[in-house]
Amino acid sequence: MIQHIDNVCRKYGIEYLDKHYESLLDSESKIYQGIRHTSLIRIANSILFRYGGNGSKPERELKTIFVRINSKRCEPPLQTEEIDSIWNDAFTYYTRKKEQEKKAPKNEDDQQQQQQQSNADILVQLATDNTELFFNDQYGTAFALVTINTDRHREVIRLESDKFRRYLSKLFYDNQEGRVVNSEAIGNAIHVLQAQTEYDGQTIPLSLRVACKKEEGGNDSTIY
Repeated sequence: MIQHIDNVCRKYGIEYLDKHYESLLDSESKIYQGIRHTSLIRIANSILFRYGGNGSKPERELKTIFVRINSKRCEPPLQTEEIDSIWNDAFTYYTRKKEQEKKAPKNEDDQQQQQQQSNADILVQLATDNTELFFNDQYGTAFALVTINTDRHREVIRLESDKFRRYLSKLFYDNQEGRVVNSEAIGNAIHVLQAQTEYDGQTIPLSLRVACKKEEGGNDSTIY
């Protein structure tokens, strides 16, 4: 809540943010025994989250302000050891939260993009594990040799075809507890599989409907 209020203050140029720690220091209200520890924890967190992230004041200067608040407002002031402990705990918590914010997606679009990328990675792995062979035909087009589970027959499917997209969609649904994957993740996975096949896959000439292949070591041919 504090960070949200501060963001609003920054957006609209409200003085509340800039005068915050001065008001904490200049306040005439006293912090009495019994609530000193809890109150100072709140104050330490407030100072750090308001001023630690914008680079306007170094951590040492912020701690000096915190120590002065303890001296002026607490009745009686807490000892130096306890003040140091409160500040160090607050600073550790503040640092950990900032690291989490850096790693976390910043908005809903980033979260969706991250999820799509994760689903694409899953699809690439599923396709690699469940496809017998990826290869290029004589024209450089990428194909997959897959086994169809309904009657266990094998089919050669072009990676750019709608049928291969449906094949990936079914793999995902069957292996991810009924989850449905979106078309963007499927497209991203196909791009990766095409690139891997283009640079690492073997070339196998294909024919349309009927093929004739000469057997090695002889003149006989096999008709497929």
